[in-house]
Amino acid sequence: PATYIQGAGWVRHSAQALFGFVMYGLGPLIAVQVNSMLAASASKTDGSLNMAGYSFYWEWTAIIALVATLAFAFFFTDETAPEPTPAPAA
Repeated sequence: PATYIQGAGWVRHSAQALFGFVMYGLGPLIAVQVNSMLAASASKTDGSLNMAGYSFYWEWTAIIALVATLAFAFFFTDETAPEPTPAPAA
C-alpha cells in the first residue's frame, strides 16, 4: 500500500511547514531581539523606564512598520486573472 510519504503530497506539506516556520517562527524571534534592543535603549541603567527616551522606541517601531509597508507595496504583484467582460446582449 502507498503511504503518504511516498506520494507527492509530502512535498507540498513540507513547503507549507517551512513557510509557516519562516513566517511564524523567525518573524517573532527577530521581533523579540529588535524589541529588546529598542526597549533597552529606552530604559535607565537601574531598569526603570526613561520616559524622555521612550519616544525613540516608538519612532523606530514606526520606521520598521513603514519599511515593511513600502517593501510590501513595492514587491507585491497581483497575479489574479481579470474577470471576463460579458458580451453585450444582442
